[in-house]
Amino acid sequence: MSFPLASAAAYNALVFGVYSNTVNFLCHVRYGDANHVPGCSDIFIGAMMAGGVSVSVGTPIDLIKIRLQTQTNVKKTKIPNKVLTMPKSLHRGNATRAMATSPLQPKVYSGPMQCTRDIYQNYGLRGMYRGASSMLIRDIPGYALYFVPYELFRSLFKPEEGRVGAASALLAGGLAGTISWGVMNPVDTIKSRLQADIGVKAQKYDGFLQCVRSSYQSEGYSVFLRGMGMNALRGFPQSAALFFGYEMALNTIMKLRSK
Repeated sequence: MSFPLASAAAYNALVFGVYSNTVNFLCHVRYGDANHVPGCSDIFIGAMMAGGVSVSVGTPIDLIKIRLQTQTNVKKTKIPNKVLTMPKSLHRGNATRAMATSPLQPKVYSGPMQCTRDIYQNYGLRGMYRGASSMLIRDIPGYALYFVPYELFRSLFKPEEGRVGAASALLAGGLAGTISWGVMNPVDTIKSRLQADIGVKAQKYDGFLQCVRSSYQSEGYSVFLRGMGMNALRGFPQSAALFFGYEMALNTIMKLRSK
């Protein structure tokens, strides 16, 4: 639980920080005032920039999270009064269950640090960025579909004195998250498959396009729609909380600066 919370905090701080600073920079260059109301193109560019930069941190985080969530390997198998050590080929990175009838099947990774060391030692820095191309394809347009709808919805709620209220931030953020997560679900599916594929005995996918073709050929177009409703549903409360925290933090900073 500590790893997802800590990594999510760092990741979202990076995303919102890059977005805000990019938009402020564009407003300063285009209008001569960093606090000028940004245009749709400013928001769009800032969102895409945030999505592109986020991949540098988000790819390793997602990879480790998915490896920890999907690991089904074993290091040892216990039979009555005897413990058998499995061959080295089954110690790490093998998604095949060994002796599945065994009553004892411990996890491969004890935690995120061990998972990180194992991936880096076996696959190097390139292995840590498995699925980076699919994350770029997902996050650059995905964050454009995140921040642009948010700003549009927020403007519809007519915030008082130019500031966003709690209800406005929650509703606008939730709707933006539902749109972004729902639309980008097919790419997220491919990304997750690529990252779950690293370390297995025989990798199924060579890259993004091969994964798309293979998934479609074996499971049809429905594979890209699988989980879309759940992702869209999850996107509402998650994004509502993110944008609420973001707006409240900005309001607090502005009040402190005005004193």
